[in-house]
Amino acid sequence: MLYEIEPQQQRIASINESMRRMVNSTKIDDWWWCDALHMAPPVMAALGKMNNDASYYIKLLAMWNDTKTRRGLWDASDHLWFRDDSYFPPNLSPNGKHIHWSRRNGWVVAGLAKVLSILPEPRTCQLM
Repeated sequence: MLYEIEPQQQRIASINESMRRMVNSTKIDDWWWCDALHMAPPVMAALGKMNNDASYYIKLLAMWNDTKTRRGLWDASDHLWFRDDSYFPPNLSPNGKHIHWSRRNGWVVAGLAKVLSILPEPRTCQLM
């Protein structure tokens, strides 16, 4: 994060306020497509670390689990992520298989790697 290289509060004030509102909200269903698991969690984890505030990690886990479980984007049978609910069965590929995009699953794995590199020890969050 650029802020870590040159810490100037005005550079992160807006995103810090936006994420703080998200963390303090009871809403957990903003991440409706798997790409969001690459975009938002690393920022949320970094701000949790920067603000020394575990509530960011707790909210991150709640939102991740909502995307995974309630929204059902994690396909436990194939161990892959659906892009969004428009790819759920009965929508299937021409060969009759579930539709999982490797690029989309790559985004999720990349986001997870970023989050794990930011979280403080011990890294006990179970995201997958």
